[in-house]
Amino acid sequence: MYLADGTRNVAYYDAPSSIGAMVEVVPMTDARKAYFARIQRLAANWDGMTRLVRRFPSRGAFLASKEGAE
Repeated sequence: MYLADGTRNVAYYDAPSSIGAMVEVVPMTDARKAYFARIQRLAANWDGMTRLVRRFPSRGAFLASKEGAE
């Protein structure tokens, strides 16, 4: 991914096909920390039964919801 000024802010490392994985390395920005904190709160407060799948049309829609908000 490239920023508006043309610099890269993400790197991908592909493992051998027998492993079947790819690693994405991105900077841990304040926005990413907040996003992952919300997901962590959802997981910590989940009872294991209700709402097995939570679908949102976009990351923005998830952030605009109250899901996982403090």
